[in-house]
Amino acid sequence: MRPKVSIGRILIGIIAFFVIITMWYIIEEKESMRVNNAMLSKEKKALEEKIKSLFKDKATLETSLEAVRGEKELLTGKMEEYQQENEKLSETIKTFNDQMIAVQDNMQKKDTEISELRNKINVFTQEKEDLIAQLEKARSMPAIAVAEEEEEEAGWRGDPSAVLGQLEPIIVEATSPQSGYDSAPKAFIETAVEGDILDVNKEYNFVVLNIGAGHGVKAGDLLFVVRDKKLLGRVQVTKTGPDVSVAEPMYKALRDNIKKGDKVKY
Repeated sequence: MRPKVSIGRILIGIIAFFVIITMWYIIEEKESMRVNNAMLSKEKKALEEKIKSLFKDKATLETSLEAVRGEKELLTGKMEEYQQENEKLSETIKTFNDQMIAVQDNMQKKDTEISELRNKINVFTQEKEDLIAQLEKARSMPAIAVAEEEEEEAGWRGDPSAVLGQLEPIIVEATSPQSGYDSAPKAFIETAVEGDILDVNKEYNFVVLNIGAGHGVKAGDLLFVVRDKKLLGRVQVTKTGPDVSVAEPMYKALRDNIKKGDKVKY
């Protein structure tokens, strides 16, 4: 006969079974939690390291940011300086442009003056050619001697129209010079050159002639002043240029009477 199993024992077995199962589950959960805790610890350490690294990066970034801010301030200051220099440069350029405009205007005026001077030179050249033609024509005529006495103390006066009408060469003899003249030579002058008085300065006692060293005139030469074929007196050359010369009237009456457009001959 089979022995009877009591309910108590069955209950104890069932409870023991559940206890064993529960213990096994607890052990497994505990092991799992241990593993998880280990993993979490590793992750925590990794996160802590990452946080430390982030803090370092943050500090580095803050340092870089401060450097960038300093550079920004420096660049801002330089930009302000550049703007000021640009404004000054703009003012300089404007001033330069104004000066250039003024220079261009002045150059246009100078071009106009040069054009006028060229026209005058052309006129003088034409007159010179006409005078040369007259001189060449006069050289082919016989020489005429003119004797003349001076009656005024201040300057030469006379009417050598017969001589000046035929021009070159003219020989003038002074037989009895009056006071106020230098000693007049016997054979006075042969007219080989004729010129014009371009300007008269009575304040400083000089006249400007349109003949110069290129025409054979030299400092110290004595030239006759003629108007309307009348002899007014003499001027003495003090300075010469290639095509112009400066002379001084020798007598007070001539200084008072001489004017632009009078002729000179020597």
